[in-house]
Amino acid sequence: MLQEIINVANVGFVVIGPKLEIRLWNKWMVQATGIDSETACYQQADKLLPSIFNPFLIEKVRNAITMGIATNIPQADGDFTLSSQPVDITIQPLEARHYVHSLRPVREEVVDQLCLVQIRTNMAALKAGYAAHSEPGSEAEERGKKAEAERLNFLAMIGHQIRTPVNGVLGVAELLRDTELTPEQRKYISLLLRAGQSLQTFVNELTDLSYLEAGRVKLEEEVTNLPRLLEGVMGMFETLGSQKGLQAVLDVAANVPRHVIVDHQKLQQVLAVLLNNAFKFTHKGGVRLKVDFRQNGEQPELLLEVSDTGVGIPDHRIGTLFEPSKPSVDSGRFYNRTGLGLFLCRGLLDLLGGTVKVESALEKGTTFSLVVPVREAHDAVAANNGQGSRVGTGRRRTKWRVLLAEDNPVNQELFRALLEKEGHQVTIVSNGQEAVTAVQVQKPFDILLMDISMPVMDGLEATSLIRSLLGPAGKTPILALTAHALKGDREVFLNAGMDGYQSKPVEPEKLEEAMARAIASREANRSWADLRAPKQSAHPANGPMSWLRFPGSNRPRGTDRADQ
Repeated sequence: MLQEIINVANVGFVVIGPKLEIRLWNKWMVQATGIDSETACYQQADKLLPSIFNPFLIEKVRNAITMGIATNIPQADGDFTLSSQPVDITIQPLEARHYVHSLRPVREEVVDQLCLVQIRTNMAALKAGYAAHSEPGSEAEERGKKAEAERLNFLAMIGHQIRTPVNGVLGVAELLRDTELTPEQRKYISLLLRAGQSLQTFVNELTDLSYLEAGRVKLEEEVTNLPRLLEGVMGMFETLGSQKGLQAVLDVAANVPRHVIVDHQKLQQVLAVLLNNAFKFTHKGGVRLKVDFRQNGEQPELLLEVSDTGVGIPDHRIGTLFEPSKPSVDSGRFYNRTGLGLFLCRGLLDLLGGTVKVESALEKGTTFSLVVPVREAHDAVAANNGQGSRVGTGRRRTKWRVLLAEDNPVNQELFRALLEKEGHQVTIVSNGQEAVTAVQVQKPFDILLMDISMPVMDGLEATSLIRSLLGPAGKTPILALTAHALKGDREVFLNAGMDGYQSKPVEPEKLEEAMARAIASREANRSWADLRAPKQSAHPANGPMSWLRFPGSNRPRGTDRADQ
């Protein structure tokens, strides 16, 4: 999996050894330079590609190998180009790998110091160059758009490929945690869950950040129950805080309105990033989330402070805190308080129209002060988003006949265990075509859980065909279960005829609530209009879809007797 990700990455990866010899040269570098990996490996970097590995860059590489100093060189600073395209370069030391050198008579342990050079196209500079040197609609502009689309499709594919196994690992670990375990086994399961959740968070942040930079993330303002949002985001870190013996305080001023109009998902994400850092880097004392409200002219504003008594941040790091991760070594102590989280946090705040200020002192703590514009919601009944009242979200004890369309064997067993534990009767099929057949020939199902990416026939195509059926089969509630996590996909799923959407990995309670909402929504909206087949929607992020039933048959869907 890791080798596949490195090879299909839309970024150049070069690993360099202590004698400047190249140890790894991925496919992006092959395509950009025309030099295959067999030729590149164990050649000296400065001799193989002097246009990139010039004396300035070689010095930074040596610093990474010998002193562990990471360096980020934006295109504007280094003026680097590869294949006539502007590139940014990041140099990072790799942790020393210990191995036994088996080619010598006496086996000895050798420490190999390496560094990783990442080379990526600077899309902003590339677009600026196209704008300056090409007319609108020209071939150069089209190449820029195509490169951006390829980058987004790559991220969508990587996100799906990683989320699917992560979902299986986390789900099975959750099931295992509920069995009889020894204290030592329970400790290992907790470590496994923590590691999996960290990987899941990183993938989500990487995907969100890429779409934010591409301008694909939009505000979705809705009425939000503010106290419930704040209590929920603080509750996410209750276990971590209690394990470390930290005091967690939520301080909400009396004048803070109960309901406000804001993009609650993005506000929650910003607070979660800041609180996660606060709990992570605090080992004694506590973490406080303070919330106030003020009327700045005609614009109401939320004032939020996330403060901790943790290790603090060096003064020279505060100015670059919201830039992409730049790990550094300060007096032998490693501070890595940035990562993707704070960079994403700044982008989301800009989208919300908010600001952030940071105050910190080493060994005393850090305070992040946020100002977020909101609108006060006077009609509390409208609070029907994720924080307000929602139809069918209570814990339902109804036992349902569930049809699960899922191609991944691990996820099949995971969902079967979760659903049967709640008392539901589960039937499993492996693709959309089998799901269409099952709703027609078997007893009516109460709900269909539909994966999106499946072989033979995917979830969108299967949903469209099911909705074209007459009778009860065509009205079966359908809930999308997918690793897709990109903005706009939810609307595509609903427009295709689905009744709800649940992103993977799923939690048992959230899955039950989503199923209840989907069933309630379908029952509430049943009408004679259900007899009409909805218009087919395009695949999210995949472009136009083929409507041929069998490859090479040249018979469009609808003319095949089986389809009719």
